[in-house]
Amino acid sequence: IAQRQRLGELVLAIADRGEVALEPHFAASWREAADDDARFRVAVDQVASLTDKSAYNLHHKLVASKG
Repeated sequence: IAQRQRLGELVLAIADRGEVALEPHFAASWREAADDDARFRVAVDQVASLTDKSAYNLHHKLVASKG
């Protein structure tokens, strides 16, 4: 799949799972977020911080292996 699609799916998977799918720093931000929009932004920030390889691996763990 295209990288853009993979990243979009990854953001949605992280947002769906919440803080358990986040690195500790981002999990803390998730807990402190005021609303769903702020929590979604935390998921986006988590994905933005990943290298291409780590994003691919996390996508495989959270999305691709579930299909």
